[in-house]
Amino acid sequence: MQFIRFIDVLHGFILYLLAYFATIIIVFAHRQKTISRDYTTLIKNQDFYFVALLIFFIWYNCARILQKITSTINSIGVLTTIAKSVEGVFERVGA
Repeated sequence: MQFIRFIDVLHGFILYLLAYFATIIIVFAHRQKTISRDYTTLIKNQDFYFVALLIFFIWYNCARILQKITSTINSIGVLTTIAKSVEGVFERVGA
């Protein structure tokens, strides 16, 4: 059970990193089209941080929702397996 929990936490962390890097890449790519290629100008621009944070929270929350859905599907699969094994025990007992 601990291993399943570890995998769940690892999955969440990977989704977090993917959301973070995707946000940075998207915002940089968008801002590079509208601002000169000077990175200091890009980083000094204050709305960059706001837009990056906003997009990051959207991405991260979507990733967390997907993680909850997959976790629920996995737990349903575990419950189905338990139910089948209990059913098999009852069949062997003859109940």
